[in-house]
Amino acid sequence: MQRHKWYTNKRFLVVSEVSDFRLLLQQQVSTVGPRELVLAKSALEAYDSYQQQAFDFVICDNFLDANAAGAQKLLQRLIEHGHYRFRSSFVICCPQRHLDRLKGHSLIYSADDVWVGAFNKDELRQRLDNLIVRKAALKSIEEALDFGHLTRAIELAQEKVGRVPKLTSSCLRIMARTLLQQANYQQALQVYQRVLAASEQHWALLGQGICQLELGLYLDTVETLERLLQRQHDGVAAYLYLAEALTNLGEYRRAYEWLQRAVEIDPSAIAIQRKLAKLALQLDDMQCFAQCYRRIIVDSQRLNEDSSPEDMVNYARALFAMFVQSGPVKGQRFLSELNDVLRTQQRRFADNPQIILPYQLIQARMLAHSKAEQQATQLIDSVISACMDIEPELLLREEAELTVNALPQSVSAQQLHQQVNAGISVLRPVVPDAEKGHQLNREGMQLFEQQQLRAARQRFIDAFRYAPDNVSIALNLLQTLLKLMEHEGRNDDDIERCRRCVLTAQNLTAADNRRHHLDVLQVKLNELRYRRLSKESA
Repeated sequence: MQRHKWYTNKRFLVVSEVSDFRLLLQQQVSTVGPRELVLAKSALEAYDSYQQQAFDFVICDNFLDANAAGAQKLLQRLIEHGHYRFRSSFVICCPQRHLDRLKGHSLIYSADDVWVGAFNKDELRQRLDNLIVRKAALKSIEEALDFGHLTRAIELAQEKVGRVPKLTSSCLRIMARTLLQQANYQQALQVYQRVLAASEQHWALLGQGICQLELGLYLDTVETLERLLQRQHDGVAAYLYLAEALTNLGEYRRAYEWLQRAVEIDPSAIAIQRKLAKLALQLDDMQCFAQCYRRIIVDSQRLNEDSSPEDMVNYARALFAMFVQSGPVKGQRFLSELNDVLRTQQRRFADNPQIILPYQLIQARMLAHSKAEQQATQLIDSVISACMDIEPELLLREEAELTVNALPQSVSAQQLHQQVNAGISVLRPVVPDAEKGHQLNREGMQLFEQQQLRAARQRFIDAFRYAPDNVSIALNLLQTLLKLMEHEGRNDDDIERCRRCVLTAQNLTAADNRRHHLDVLQVKLNELRYRRLSKESA
């Protein structure tokens, strides 16, 4: 096809908050004769337009939503929400002063091209021509990605590596990212190491760190990501993975400090705000905890997304904690804000027990703080009653613990606390999630190796709820329960859990390969039960 006809069937989306720049791009793009040209005044408008139809070209001003990496965030959001078509060409127009910030945000997903500085219509045409030639060479790989044929995409990329030198870096990056998507961390690590052996690419350093983290090589992860952050201070994703590795090593204070730096760079990064809030709670920094969830809720509203139930509950918890810490006089502003949140959100989420029940417990603690313990007890009783009717996910254990601490003499608070820890009190059905089950299982195994048996038991119980057909989780839970009873003595609840684990594992076809392990654990269980019966008969 002749070059002047390349664009006659192409759709363009031009995105800029600056009207003059948007109109300039409109005039310049019109000269190539596109089939359709759509203008967007904001990232949200561009996101909605792309959802309705996939564009062949997206030309985007880098500065969106008061963020120098706003265009990169738009691209990342489209990919992570499954709307982006890799055959599209995503171009970011960026001034030189914002280039480092943009590179820092491009370590996981990067635009197809970055245009730095001003350009005229002839230069725009030349850049588009070069881009369309480069994308044509990757067409088969990107089509495979768009249709979800990940293994085929890896094979096609492997074929081009070495055969087309100019595409080697792009193909290796696609291979590694796709292997990560398949959770094939060992092979992905080998690809990243291959890239780093040739030259130190920042995206490859981040990828290597992610693989090391997933493989449990936490010290190596810290070394890799700290080396990356010495070279690229704006790599926000690196801060998040570094903090996770440090948390797994038990270095909560260092993780907290790294995340605070990341928030200074990008205050609107919701994932970082959530991680920082979690660490702030562990370190008892309730002011930071409250600030994080206030920002999360504001940013969710800005992105036109619903706040998660956990975000709303944690925000209310943080406000109450700040009220208690500040005292009755200075804390009035937090109490006033908390009352507004509880009043408005209870109406909004009246049919969502995952929010309403924790809100009721927060109100019970407010009443207890105001010496209205009888009303607080009535609220707790209503929560217990509701929990018995809904199944089978645990009520937040922290919520029950905070309530029993606020009302130590309340029989109702003690009953709720006991039921939650025993896995009886519940909030909503769990949607099966094998990945979440595997993650909880890995955490449980680490805690088991550290002899933190009670914490490991709870991780395996939660993992089993998300992945009830995973025989490894069932056996890990059974083994942990048995070891816990060897240390602390048997109890009827854990004996019953063990019995259910054995029955479940026996009914899973995957258990055939683990039959010997299951038999050994069943013998231990019977020994504990027999020992109990012998003592009772004696």
